[in-house]
Amino acid sequence: MDKIRIMIVDDMEEIRNYLCYTLKNEHNIEVVASASSGKEAYDIAVKKKPDVILMDIQMESDTSGIAAGKKILNVLPSTKLIALTMYVDSEKITDAYMVGFVDFIAKNYSIVEIITAIQNAISPNALSNDVEKIIINEMIKLKIQQKQFIACMQIISACSKSEFGLLQHLCEGMKYKDIAKQRCVEEVTVRSMVTRISNKLSNMSIKKIVSLLQKCNFFETFNNLKQ
Repeated sequence: MDKIRIMIVDDMEEIRNYLCYTLKNEHNIEVVASASSGKEAYDIAVKKKPDVILMDIQMESDTSGIAAGKKILNVLPSTKLIALTMYVDSEKITDAYMVGFVDFIAKNYSIVEIITAIQNAISPNALSNDVEKIIINEMIKLKIQQKQFIACMQIISACSKSEFGLLQHLCEGMKYKDIAKQRCVEEVTVRSMVTRISNKLSNMSIKKIVSLLQKCNFFETFNNLKQ
């Protein structure tokens, strides 16, 4: 059986050294590289192409490991990423899963638990059983929905009553000319309102604004609450 080629990424030298020293004695594991930052991790991973990366998710910043992991998976989609964390922060762990990490381990885990996580990562049944996968998927969905809802509330809070109505028409699929006809105004007036809404939201495109509102079923929910 080929050895599992792993890379260790952590901004604390003592942790890198400990993991490298401990894991090199495992007969089916080979430590091929280490890195101390997200940027260095990406550069080295592209060259070494490890099977598994133990990635500290908080290094230069609170999310630098997650950002580096996302970049690595863009060029090495078959590499398995395991989040290394000092504290089990459910929000950051969820963010890591959302970009493609397959598991996480706390830095105070025993070496047996760490080795098991590495072996599970490359096995056909990676990430343990189906129940755990379902829970993780639901966590990711909830996280995405939460972010979308917050974005929708930011959009709506920036709009006047007239702009609110215009966005509702656009979400319903109405064209500018039809909205103008219904409002008894020129089409250029509708387009001017659309530009004003976009400007209020840091030049976010109206297409993206409408897409966010539709994904959240915002107006459907709003209308149901009014009834």
